[in-house]
Amino acid sequence: MFKDKSRYQTLTRMSYCQCRLKLVFSSIFRQFGWRHIALIIDRSDLFSLTVGKNLEYGLKDEELLKFVRELDGNDEEDIDAYLKDASMYARGEFSVRSIGFISNR
Repeated sequence: MFKDKSRYQTLTRMSYCQCRLKLVFSSIFRQFGWRHIALIIDRSDLFSLTVGKNLEYGLKDEELLKFVRELDGNDEEDIDAYLKDASMYARGEFSVRSIGFISNR
């Protein structure tokens, strides 16, 4: 709706489109030959949860995502257990803020 610059000439977006994150990350993963991606999402932060869910659905559509777990970043949980679970499906790490990716070529 807001793409019509003739109608909304002074509108400026102050953020990126989350719908394109799937394209960015799937391009990176394909470039490096990563086909088995694990995603750990911090659900205690609304931004991380929203971005994480968008990536989850997008990467599943691309058939790249093999493992997803949500954690509460405010808890004193042992992150090693999450990483150990993820490593059964993928290896290596790539992280973006509170969102972590683990990949196995």
